[in-house]
Amino acid sequence: MDLVFSEGREQSPIKSEADLDLYGARVAGTVALLCIQLVLHHCPGKKETEARRLMAAGHDMGIALQYTNIARDLAVDAEMKRCYVPSTMVEERQIDTRIFVGRAAKVRCGRSAICQDRRHSNEAA
Repeated sequence: MDLVFSEGREQSPIKSEADLDLYGARVAGTVALLCIQLVLHHCPGKKETEARRLMAAGHDMGIALQYTNIARDLAVDAEMKRCYVPSTMVEERQIDTRIFVGRAAKVRCGRSAICQDRRHSNEAA
């Protein structure tokens, strides 16, 4: 999977939900597996079936946490011209990814930026 995000590229390198699953498995699922294997190594005694169940659940949890990171960082990623939402999902749901651009600064600045924006909108009214 080529995850190069570039100016010349029109679509996200993550084209489908299968690509998103693969990306999540590679960046977060593998970390979960590594951590669980270390714990199992240092705390022996688990049956193999239990160890496999723990590793499968940890792998899935790692992917879920990666999806949470993607959702949390939509605005930041959009500012960097990145979108981890599969392009098929964007097209099917007619999502305009430009709505996320500019929101990252407000999130980073915290509540005061939101309050300032409200004051400006009240002044204009």
